[in-house]
Amino acid sequence: MAHRPPGARYSGLVNAPLSGSGTPFPVLWLCGPPGVGKSTSGWLLYQRIAAAGTPVGYVDIDQLGMIYPEPEGDPGRYRLKTANLASLAANHRLAGARCLVVSGVVDPLLGVDRGQLPGIDLTLCGLTAPPDELSRRCLGRGTLPEELARVLAENEEFERAGLVDRRVDTGGLPPAKVVERVLADWRPPAPASDGQPAPNPPAPTPASPNGPVATLLLCGARGVGTSTVGWEVAQRLQRAGLRTGFVDLGQVGFLQPAPVDGPGAHRLRSANLAALLGRYATRGTRHLVAVGSPRTEDDLAEYRRALAGNPLTVGRLTAGPETLADRVRRRGAGEGPQLPGDLLIGRSEEELAAIAAESAREARRLADAALGDLALDTDDRSVGEIADVILRLWGHAPRTAVPSL
Repeated sequence: MAHRPPGARYSGLVNAPLSGSGTPFPVLWLCGPPGVGKSTSGWLLYQRIAAAGTPVGYVDIDQLGMIYPEPEGDPGRYRLKTANLASLAANHRLAGARCLVVSGVVDPLLGVDRGQLPGIDLTLCGLTAPPDELSRRCLGRGTLPEELARVLAENEEFERAGLVDRRVDTGGLPPAKVVERVLADWRPPAPASDGQPAPNPPAPTPASPNGPVATLLLCGARGVGTSTVGWEVAQRLQRAGLRTGFVDLGQVGFLQPAPVDGPGAHRLRSANLAALLGRYATRGTRHLVAVGSPRTEDDLAEYRRALAGNPLTVGRLTAGPETLADRVRRRGAGEGPQLPGDLLIGRSEEELAAIAAESAREARRLADAALGDLALDTDDRSVGEIADVILRLWGHAPRTAVPSL
Protein backbone atom coordinates (compact mmCIF):
# COMPACT_ATOMS: atom_id res chain seq x y z
CA MET A 1 0.00 0.00 0.00
CA ALA A 2 2.92 2.35 0.56
CA HIS A 3 3.37 2.72 -3.20
CA ARG A 4 -0.17 4.04 -3.71
CA PRO A 5 -1.11 7.42 -2.21
CA PRO A 6 -4.41 7.33 -0.28
CA GLY A 7 -7.32 8.60 -2.29
CA ALA A 8 -5.64 8.14 -5.67
CA ARG A 9 -7.62 6.31 -8.32
CA TYR A 10 -7.02 4.71 -11.63
CA SER A 11 -8.55 6.43 -14.60
CA GLY A 12 -9.16 5.50 -18.20
CA LEU A 13 -11.85 4.83 -20.76
CA VAL A 14 -13.22 1.31 -20.99
CA ASN A 15 -15.25 1.23 -24.16
CA ALA A 16 -12.64 1.27 -26.92
CA PRO A 17 -13.62 -1.96 -28.70
CA LEU A 18 -11.08 -4.70 -29.31
CA SER A 19 -10.11 -5.22 -32.92
CA GLY A 20 -13.00 -6.85 -34.73
CA SER A 21 -15.02 -7.32 -31.55
CA GLY A 22 -17.83 -4.83 -32.21
CA THR A 23 -19.70 -3.70 -29.11
CA PRO A 24 -18.01 -3.70 -25.69
CA PHE A 25 -17.95 -7.03 -23.87
CA PRO A 26 -19.95 -7.02 -20.59
CA VAL A 27 -17.98 -8.00 -17.48
CA LEU A 28 -19.53 -8.00 -14.01
CA TRP A 29 -16.95 -8.04 -11.21
CA LEU A 30 -18.14 -8.86 -7.67
CA CYS A 31 -15.64 -7.36 -5.24
CA GLY A 32 -15.33 -6.54 -1.56
CA PRO A 33 -13.42 -7.64 1.54
CA PRO A 34 -12.96 -11.29 2.62
CA GLY A 35 -16.10 -12.88 4.01
CA VAL A 36 -18.75 -11.06 1.98
CA GLY A 37 -19.42 -14.03 -0.32
CA LYS A 38 -17.79 -12.93 -3.57
CA SER A 39 -16.87 -16.41 -4.83
CA THR A 40 -20.05 -18.14 -3.67
CA SER A 41 -22.30 -15.46 -5.13
CA GLY A 42 -20.22 -15.17 -8.30
CA TRP A 43 -20.39 -18.89 -9.01
CA LEU A 44 -24.13 -18.98 -8.39
CA LEU A 45 -24.61 -15.96 -10.64
CA TYR A 46 -22.61 -17.69 -13.38
CA GLN A 47 -24.82 -20.76 -13.13
CA ARG A 48 -27.99 -18.65 -13.08
CA ILE A 49 -27.02 -16.78 -16.28
CA ALA A 50 -26.05 -20.02 -18.05
CA ALA A 51 -29.33 -21.68 -17.04
CA ALA A 52 -31.20 -18.78 -18.65
CA GLY A 53 -29.48 -19.58 -21.95
CA THR A 54 -26.82 -16.87 -22.17
CA PRO A 55 -23.30 -18.17 -22.92
CA VAL A 56 -21.20 -16.95 -20.01
CA GLY A 57 -17.75 -17.39 -18.54
CA TYR A 58 -16.51 -17.18 -14.96
CA VAL A 59 -13.15 -16.50 -13.34
CA ASP A 60 -11.89 -15.84 -9.82
CA ILE A 61 -9.45 -12.94 -10.14
CA ASP A 62 -6.98 -14.52 -7.69
CA GLN A 63 -6.35 -17.25 -10.27
CA LEU A 64 -4.88 -14.62 -12.62
CA GLY A 65 -1.97 -13.49 -10.46
CA MET A 66 -0.41 -16.66 -9.08
CA ILE A 67 3.28 -15.89 -9.47
CA TYR A 68 5.59 -15.73 -6.51
CA PRO A 69 7.68 -13.95 -5.33
CA GLU A 70 5.52 -10.93 -6.10
CA PRO A 71 6.79 -8.74 -8.97
CA GLU A 72 8.36 -5.47 -7.96
CA GLY A 73 6.27 -2.32 -8.33
CA ASP A 74 2.89 -4.08 -8.29
CA PRO A 75 1.97 -4.76 -4.64
CA GLY A 76 -0.96 -7.12 -4.49
CA ARG A 77 -0.42 -7.89 -8.22
CA TYR A 78 -3.53 -5.87 -9.01
CA ARG A 79 -2.27 -4.56 -12.34
CA LEU A 80 -1.04 -8.01 -13.38
CA LYS A 81 -4.42 -9.57 -12.62
CA THR A 82 -6.28 -6.85 -14.51
CA ALA A 83 -4.07 -7.23 -17.58
CA ASN A 84 -4.61 -11.00 -17.49
CA LEU A 85 -8.35 -10.45 -17.16
CA ALA A 86 -8.31 -8.48 -20.42
CA SER A 87 -6.71 -11.45 -22.19
CA LEU A 88 -9.08 -14.03 -20.70
CA ALA A 89 -12.12 -11.90 -21.49
CA ALA A 90 -11.01 -11.69 -25.13
CA ASN A 91 -10.47 -15.47 -25.29
CA HIS A 92 -13.83 -16.21 -23.69
CA ARG A 93 -15.53 -13.87 -26.13
CA LEU A 94 -13.87 -15.59 -29.09
CA ALA A 95 -14.98 -18.93 -27.68
CA GLY A 96 -18.61 -17.75 -27.69
CA ALA A 97 -19.25 -16.14 -24.30
CA ARG A 98 -21.57 -13.12 -24.33
CA CYS A 99 -20.48 -11.94 -20.89
CA LEU A 100 -18.08 -12.78 -18.06
CA VAL A 101 -18.61 -12.97 -14.30
CA VAL A 102 -15.56 -12.19 -12.14
CA SER A 103 -15.18 -12.46 -8.39
CA GLY A 104 -12.39 -11.30 -6.14
CA VAL A 105 -10.70 -8.39 -4.45
CA VAL A 106 -9.69 -5.13 -6.11
CA ASP A 107 -7.13 -2.59 -4.95
CA PRO A 108 -8.94 -1.12 -1.91
CA LEU A 109 -7.43 2.33 -2.53
CA LEU A 110 -7.40 2.60 -6.32
CA GLY A 111 -10.01 0.15 -7.56
CA VAL A 112 -9.51 -1.20 -11.09
CA ASP A 113 -7.47 0.45 -13.81
CA ARG A 114 -10.17 0.43 -16.46
CA GLY A 115 -7.67 1.65 -19.02
CA GLN A 116 -6.20 -1.87 -18.93
CA LEU A 117 -9.54 -3.27 -20.13
CA PRO A 118 -10.13 -1.93 -23.65
CA GLY A 119 -13.28 -3.19 -25.29
CA ILE A 120 -14.78 -4.19 -21.95
CA ASP A 121 -17.93 -2.74 -20.39
CA LEU A 122 -16.94 -3.24 -16.75
CA THR A 123 -19.43 -3.08 -13.90
CA LEU A 124 -17.88 -3.20 -10.42
CA CYS A 125 -20.40 -4.49 -7.89
CA GLY A 126 -19.23 -4.10 -4.31
CA LEU A 127 -20.54 -6.64 -1.80
CA THR A 128 -20.63 -5.44 1.80
CA ALA A 129 -21.71 -6.73 5.21
CA PRO A 130 -22.13 -5.12 8.64
CA PRO A 131 -18.89 -5.26 10.70
CA ASP A 132 -20.31 -7.66 13.31
CA GLU A 133 -21.54 -10.10 10.67
CA LEU A 134 -18.31 -9.78 8.69
CA SER A 135 -16.39 -10.61 11.88
CA ARG A 136 -18.48 -13.75 12.48
CA ARG A 137 -18.03 -14.92 8.90
CA CYS A 138 -14.27 -14.38 8.91
CA LEU A 139 -13.72 -16.07 12.26
CA GLY A 140 -15.89 -18.97 11.09
CA ARG A 141 -13.58 -19.37 8.08
CA GLY A 142 -10.54 -19.60 10.33
CA THR A 143 -9.33 -16.00 10.08
CA LEU A 144 -6.94 -15.27 12.95
CA PRO A 145 -8.10 -12.55 15.36
CA GLU A 146 -5.05 -10.41 14.55
CA GLU A 147 -5.93 -10.64 10.84
CA LEU A 148 -9.55 -9.72 11.47
CA ALA A 149 -8.62 -6.16 12.41
CA ARG A 150 -6.89 -5.75 9.04
CA VAL A 151 -9.95 -7.11 7.19
CA LEU A 152 -12.30 -4.75 9.01
CA ALA A 153 -10.03 -1.77 8.37
CA GLU A 154 -9.82 -2.71 4.69
CA ASN A 155 -13.61 -2.97 4.51
CA GLU A 156 -13.97 0.50 6.07
CA GLU A 157 -11.46 1.98 3.62
CA PHE A 158 -13.19 0.24 0.71
CA GLU A 159 -16.55 1.70 1.79
CA ARG A 160 -15.11 5.23 2.01
CA ALA A 161 -13.27 5.08 -1.31
CA GLY A 162 -16.44 4.81 -3.40
CA LEU A 163 -14.74 2.77 -6.13
CA VAL A 164 -17.70 0.67 -7.25
CA ASP A 165 -20.54 1.23 -9.68
CA ARG A 166 -23.12 -0.65 -7.60
CA ARG A 167 -23.28 -1.90 -4.04
CA VAL A 168 -25.16 -4.84 -2.50
CA ASP A 169 -25.43 -5.38 1.26
CA THR A 170 -25.18 -9.14 1.89
CA GLY A 171 -25.99 -8.88 5.60
CA GLY A 172 -28.38 -11.65 6.60
CA LEU A 173 -28.87 -12.80 3.00
CA PRO A 174 -28.27 -16.26 1.55
CA PRO A 175 -26.30 -16.35 -1.73
CA ALA A 176 -29.44 -16.81 -3.83
CA LYS A 177 -30.88 -13.55 -2.48
CA VAL A 178 -27.58 -11.76 -3.08
CA VAL A 179 -27.70 -12.89 -6.72
CA GLU A 180 -31.28 -11.63 -7.06
CA ARG A 181 -30.21 -8.19 -5.82
CA VAL A 182 -27.25 -8.14 -8.22
CA LEU A 183 -29.49 -9.05 -11.16
CA ALA A 184 -31.98 -6.36 -10.18
CA ASP A 185 -29.40 -3.75 -11.22
CA TRP A 186 -27.33 -5.58 -13.86
CA ARG A 187 -28.84 -7.45 -16.77
CA PRO A 188 -26.78 -9.98 -18.73
CA PRO A 189 -27.07 -10.06 -22.53
CA ALA A 190 -29.91 -12.03 -24.07
CA PRO A 191 -29.34 -15.70 -24.95
CA ALA A 192 -27.75 -16.50 -28.31
CA SER A 193 -30.33 -17.26 -30.98
CA ASP A 194 -29.13 -20.86 -31.41
CA GLY A 195 -28.48 -21.46 -27.72
CA GLN A 196 -24.81 -22.31 -28.32
CA PRO A 197 -21.62 -20.26 -28.48
CA ALA A 198 -20.25 -19.74 -31.97
CA PRO A 199 -17.40 -22.18 -32.69
CA ASN A 200 -14.80 -19.43 -33.05
CA PRO A 201 -11.96 -20.60 -30.78
CA PRO A 202 -9.21 -18.28 -29.58
CA ALA A 203 -5.86 -18.43 -31.29
CA PRO A 204 -2.82 -19.33 -29.19
CA THR A 205 -0.61 -16.56 -27.90
CA PRO A 206 2.83 -16.53 -29.58
CA ALA A 207 5.83 -17.73 -27.62
CA SER A 208 7.16 -15.15 -25.17
CA PRO A 209 9.75 -12.76 -26.59
CA ASN A 210 11.26 -12.59 -23.08
CA GLY A 211 12.57 -16.14 -23.31
CA PRO A 212 11.06 -19.61 -22.89
CA VAL A 213 9.14 -20.63 -19.81
CA ALA A 214 9.58 -24.27 -18.81
CA THR A 215 6.10 -25.63 -18.04
CA LEU A 216 5.18 -28.72 -16.05
CA LEU A 217 1.59 -29.89 -16.62
CA LEU A 218 0.31 -32.41 -14.08
CA CYS A 219 -2.75 -34.48 -14.95
CA GLY A 220 -4.48 -37.67 -13.81
CA ALA A 221 -7.79 -39.18 -12.86
CA ARG A 222 -10.21 -37.15 -10.74
CA GLY A 223 -9.18 -37.00 -7.11
CA VAL A 224 -5.61 -38.18 -7.62
CA GLY A 225 -4.22 -34.93 -6.18
CA THR A 226 -2.84 -32.92 -9.09
CA SER A 227 -3.70 -29.54 -7.54
CA THR A 228 -2.17 -30.36 -4.15
CA VAL A 229 0.99 -31.82 -5.65
CA GLY A 230 1.33 -29.10 -8.28
CA TRP A 231 1.05 -26.37 -5.66
CA GLU A 232 3.76 -28.06 -3.58
CA VAL A 233 6.10 -28.27 -6.59
CA ALA A 234 5.52 -24.59 -7.35
CA GLN A 235 6.24 -23.65 -3.75
CA ARG A 236 9.48 -25.65 -3.82
CA LEU A 237 10.63 -23.65 -6.84
CA GLN A 238 9.61 -20.40 -5.17
CA ARG A 239 11.49 -21.27 -1.99
CA ALA A 240 14.55 -21.89 -4.15
CA GLY A 241 14.36 -18.21 -5.13
CA LEU A 242 12.76 -18.68 -8.55
CA ARG A 243 9.80 -16.57 -9.62
CA THR A 244 7.33 -19.30 -10.53
CA GLY A 245 3.81 -19.28 -11.94
CA PHE A 246 0.95 -21.61 -11.05
CA VAL A 247 -2.18 -22.15 -13.13
CA ASP A 248 -5.16 -24.39 -12.35
CA LEU A 249 -6.51 -24.98 -15.85
CA GLY A 250 -9.96 -25.87 -14.57
CA GLN A 251 -10.21 -22.42 -13.01
CA VAL A 252 -9.43 -20.54 -16.23
CA GLY A 253 -11.78 -22.43 -18.55
CA PHE A 254 -15.27 -21.98 -17.14
CA LEU A 255 -17.71 -21.45 -20.01
CA GLN A 256 -21.33 -22.57 -20.35
CA PRO A 257 -22.55 -23.90 -22.67
CA ALA A 258 -19.21 -25.52 -23.55
CA PRO A 259 -17.79 -24.72 -27.00
CA VAL A 260 -19.26 -27.12 -29.54
CA ASP A 261 -15.83 -27.86 -31.03
CA GLY A 262 -13.85 -28.08 -27.81
CA PRO A 263 -14.62 -31.13 -25.64
CA GLY A 264 -13.31 -30.48 -22.16
CA ALA A 265 -12.75 -26.79 -22.99
CA HIS A 266 -9.08 -27.55 -23.67
CA ARG A 267 -8.83 -25.11 -26.56
CA LEU A 268 -10.03 -22.27 -24.36
CA ARG A 269 -7.92 -23.41 -21.40
CA SER A 270 -4.79 -23.77 -23.50
CA ALA A 271 -5.27 -20.28 -24.98
CA ASN A 272 -5.73 -18.84 -21.51
CA LEU A 273 -2.67 -20.72 -20.24
CA ALA A 274 -0.61 -19.28 -23.09
CA ALA A 275 -1.86 -15.76 -22.32
CA LEU A 276 -0.96 -16.11 -18.63
CA LEU A 277 2.42 -17.64 -19.42
CA GLY A 278 3.30 -14.83 -21.81
CA ARG A 279 2.53 -12.12 -19.29
CA TYR A 280 4.21 -13.97 -16.41
CA ALA A 281 7.32 -14.19 -18.58
CA THR A 282 7.44 -10.39 -18.79
CA ARG A 283 7.56 -10.37 -14.97
CA GLY A 284 10.62 -12.60 -14.85
CA THR A 285 8.97 -16.02 -14.66
CA ARG A 286 10.92 -18.88 -16.25
CA HIS A 287 9.10 -21.82 -14.64
CA LEU A 288 5.37 -22.53 -14.50
CA VAL A 289 3.39 -25.38 -12.97
CA ALA A 290 -0.05 -26.11 -14.40
CA VAL A 291 -2.60 -28.68 -13.26
CA GLY A 292 -5.51 -29.89 -15.35
CA SER A 293 -7.51 -32.70 -16.87
CA PRO A 294 -6.36 -33.52 -20.40
CA ARG A 295 -7.54 -37.03 -21.19
CA THR A 296 -6.26 -37.73 -24.69
CA GLU A 297 -3.32 -36.97 -26.97
CA ASP A 298 -5.64 -34.63 -28.87
CA ASP A 299 -6.19 -32.69 -25.63
CA LEU A 300 -2.45 -32.46 -25.05
CA ALA A 301 -1.94 -31.33 -28.63
CA GLU A 302 -3.93 -28.17 -27.81
CA TYR A 303 -1.46 -27.28 -25.05
CA ARG A 304 1.61 -28.13 -27.10
CA ARG A 305 0.30 -25.95 -29.92
CA ALA A 306 -0.54 -23.04 -27.62
CA LEU A 307 2.81 -23.17 -25.80
CA ALA A 308 4.94 -23.63 -28.92
CA GLY A 309 8.44 -22.32 -28.24
CA ASN A 310 8.19 -23.11 -24.52
CA PRO A 311 9.25 -26.56 -23.24
CA LEU A 312 6.24 -28.53 -21.96
CA THR A 313 6.55 -31.65 -19.81
CA VAL A 314 3.39 -33.62 -19.00
CA GLY A 315 3.40 -35.65 -15.79
CA ARG A 316 0.58 -38.08 -15.08
CA LEU A 317 -0.13 -38.91 -11.43
CA THR A 318 -1.37 -42.42 -10.75
CA ALA A 319 -3.00 -44.14 -7.78
CA GLY A 320 -4.78 -47.40 -7.05
CA PRO A 321 -8.57 -47.68 -6.59
CA GLU A 322 -8.40 -47.64 -2.78
CA THR A 323 -6.23 -44.52 -2.71
CA LEU A 324 -8.48 -42.76 -5.20
CA ALA A 325 -11.59 -43.66 -3.19
CA ASP A 326 -10.02 -42.29 0.00
CA ARG A 327 -8.98 -39.04 -1.68
CA VAL A 328 -12.39 -38.56 -3.29
CA ARG A 329 -14.06 -39.04 0.10
CA ARG A 330 -11.74 -36.49 1.69
CA ARG A 331 -12.43 -33.94 -1.03
CA GLY A 332 -16.16 -34.52 -0.67
CA ALA A 333 -15.83 -33.85 3.06
CA GLY A 334 -14.30 -30.46 2.32
CA GLU A 335 -10.61 -31.21 2.86
CA GLY A 336 -8.21 -29.19 0.77
CA PRO A 337 -8.74 -25.80 -0.90
CA GLN A 338 -12.33 -24.76 -1.57
CA LEU A 339 -12.46 -23.84 -5.26
CA PRO A 340 -15.41 -22.79 -7.42
CA GLY A 341 -16.85 -25.60 -9.51
CA ASP A 342 -15.67 -28.46 -7.29
CA LEU A 343 -18.27 -31.13 -8.05
CA LEU A 344 -17.26 -33.32 -5.09
CA ILE A 345 -18.22 -30.96 -2.28
CA GLY A 346 -21.51 -31.85 -0.63
CA ARG A 347 -22.03 -35.17 -2.44
CA SER A 348 -23.56 -38.14 -0.62
CA GLU A 349 -21.47 -41.19 0.27
CA GLU A 350 -23.15 -43.15 -2.53
CA GLU A 351 -22.37 -40.44 -5.07
CA LEU A 352 -18.76 -40.19 -3.94
CA ALA A 353 -18.39 -43.98 -4.19
CA ALA A 354 -19.68 -43.88 -7.77
CA ILE A 355 -17.32 -41.01 -8.62
CA ALA A 356 -14.39 -42.92 -7.12
CA ALA A 357 -15.25 -46.01 -9.18
CA GLU A 358 -15.35 -43.93 -12.36
CA SER A 359 -12.06 -42.31 -11.36
CA ALA A 360 -10.46 -45.76 -11.09
CA ARG A 361 -11.73 -46.66 -14.57
CA GLU A 362 -10.44 -43.35 -15.86
CA ALA A 363 -7.02 -44.05 -14.34
CA ARG A 364 -6.88 -47.38 -16.20
CA ARG A 365 -7.78 -45.67 -19.49
CA LEU A 366 -5.05 -43.08 -19.02
CA ALA A 367 -2.54 -45.81 -18.18
CA ASP A 368 -3.52 -47.84 -21.25
CA ALA A 369 -3.00 -44.75 -23.39
CA ALA A 370 0.36 -44.06 -21.68
CA LEU A 371 -0.66 -40.41 -21.56
CA GLY A 372 2.09 -37.92 -20.79
CA ASP A 373 5.86 -37.88 -20.63
CA LEU A 374 6.16 -39.10 -17.04
CA ALA A 375 4.03 -41.46 -14.93
CA LEU A 376 4.30 -40.93 -11.17
CA ASP A 377 2.89 -43.39 -8.64
CA THR A 378 1.39 -41.56 -5.65
CA ASP A 379 0.28 -44.57 -3.57
CA ASP A 380 1.69 -44.59 -0.02
CA ARG A 381 3.60 -41.36 -0.64
CA SER A 382 3.19 -38.00 1.05
CA VAL A 383 2.73 -34.82 -0.98
CA GLY A 384 6.30 -33.85 -0.17
CA GLU A 385 7.66 -37.21 -1.33
CA ILE A 386 5.75 -36.98 -4.61
CA ALA A 387 7.08 -33.45 -5.18
CA ASP A 388 10.63 -34.73 -4.55
CA VAL A 389 10.24 -37.38 -7.26
CA ILE A 390 8.79 -34.90 -9.75
CA LEU A 391 11.61 -32.42 -9.27
CA ARG A 392 14.19 -35.16 -9.76
CA LEU A 393 12.54 -36.36 -12.97
CA TRP A 394 11.63 -32.99 -14.49
CA GLY A 395 14.52 -32.12 -16.74
CA HIS A 396 13.86 -28.39 -16.51
CA ALA A 397 13.89 -28.17 -12.72
CA PRO A 398 16.85 -25.99 -11.65
CA ARG A 399 19.54 -27.69 -9.60
CA THR A 400 18.83 -25.48 -6.59
CA ALA A 401 15.31 -26.94 -6.36
CA VAL A 402 16.15 -30.62 -6.88
CA PRO A 403 16.20 -32.49 -3.54
CA SER A 404 19.25 -34.61 -2.78
CA LEU A 405 18.86 -38.36 -2.49
